[in-house]
Amino acid sequence: MARTQSLIGFTVLFALVAVLLLAPSAANAQQQACPQSDVRPDAWVQALVQAMNDLGLSSEKMALLQKSVANDTRVFSGAQIVNILKALPFTDDKVTVLNVISFSSDRITVLKGIKDTLLNASDENKVFIATTCWSMSSDQQAAYAILRDVASRDCIFGSVTALSATFVIDVSGSMDTRFTLNGTTYSRLSYVQQHLSQVISEQLKPYQQFNVIIYSSGARALFSAPVNATTANIKSALTFVAGLRAGGSTNTYAGLQLAFSSSKDTVAVYLLTDGVPDSGLAPRILQAIPQWEAQRAADRQIRIFATAFLLGPDSAADKQLSAAFMKQVAAITNGVYRNMDQTQ
Repeated sequence: MARTQSLIGFTVLFALVAVLLLAPSAANAQQQACPQSDVRPDAWVQALVQAMNDLGLSSEKMALLQKSVANDTRVFSGAQIVNILKALPFTDDKVTVLNVISFSSDRITVLKGIKDTLLNASDENKVFIATTCWSMSSDQQAAYAILRDVASRDCIFGSVTALSATFVIDVSGSMDTRFTLNGTTYSRLSYVQQHLSQVISEQLKPYQQFNVIIYSSGARALFSAPVNATTANIKSALTFVAGLRAGGSTNTYAGLQLAFSSSKDTVAVYLLTDGVPDSGLAPRILQAIPQWEAQRAADRQIRIFATAFLLGPDSAADKQLSAAFMKQVAAITNGVYRNMDQTQ
């Protein structure tokens, strides 16, 4: 097979396999406490493969793949990988990534393109993928060098890599709703507290700035403006998060307005809510966000990472309204939408 043909359809295949290889492991207690991520529809995967095959250049295929997965947190199933394998000119059931992509340099190129979409970037899994997908030590070292700085990915907040990020957390009364996941019962707020504390303590680097804003009937910030993730500031944040209590209504407008106005340097807002805003606020928020963005410098536009936290017994109609609103919020800022809505 010619080198130029070796990447036809293989880019997406390697992305799928790499995602599974770096999927949450049983050894990771934090990942055990996460619901299974949404799997992409088969029709969506087939359409992506067809679109990539219709492109001529490998760079075009890579660009399409990156664009397709960048703002979408869904994952791929093993069956979807099998279906893709059947469409490729290989019959060996035990075909591996090494068989599929013939050239080590091609695999390195693909890895550079998908590294920021990997689910679980623990050191253990970084070593695993580097040693599994490459045989030569020089290639393994090159692969690990690419993966080394990829941040861990939390199932609620993802990978927090922005230089200045603000977490905007709903603490309204409905956040006291209980649900059971993997045999453990949580309130929505206690579950969020656990994950937010882990993100703050494990992901943030000293050169990053952060803040935590909570809102219910009104909004309140931990710091007057984002601060560097020093040991002292992280300790203060962990104490603040541990002390959160649920109560009041859902004034999402107040929380977002405070996030946009508290610093001109903030570039990422992690918004989490379990419901729609108070009556009449949803259209006001959707109208206000572009106005707030227009007041900011071009290189300080905020992306909103919007999580609809819907674990628990709310009605399907209420969940649909919340999900629709949060999708719109993320879309306005070219952000990322997550839906947490799977119980066991």
